[in-house]
Amino acid sequence: MKELDFCGIVSGKNVDKSGLFTPFFDTAVGAPMIEECSLNFLCKVCDSTEVRGFTMFFGDIVAAFACEDCLTDGKPDPIKIDPIIMMGFSYCNLESVVGQPFSEGKN
Repeated sequence: MKELDFCGIVSGKNVDKSGLFTPFFDTAVGAPMIEECSLNFLCKVCDSTEVRGFTMFFGDIVAAFACEDCLTDGKPDPIKIDPIIMMGFSYCNLESVVGQPFSEGKN
C-alpha cells in the first residue's frame, strides 16, 4: 500500500518509480507488469485527455494475469487476492479501512 500510494503522490516525470516493484513481462507484447500484485491487467491506450494539469489515459483491457495461488477452480478468488481498493478517502480491503490515500506513501 505504501508503494502504491507513493506512485499516486509522485509524478513519473520527476521520479523513477521503476525500482519500487519487481517487473515481469507479458510474452505476447513484452508489456511490464508487477510481480507483487496478485492481478495485472494489460491495457491498450485508446484515448487521453488533460484534467487539471494531468494527462488521464483511457484504455481497453486486452489481457489479465493472476497469480496461481489466488485462483480457485481456475478463476480469481477475491478472498485469496485480498485486494486493497480506494473508496473515497480511505484504502479498504474486503473487511475494513486499512489506510489513508496521499499519506501512506509519504512514509
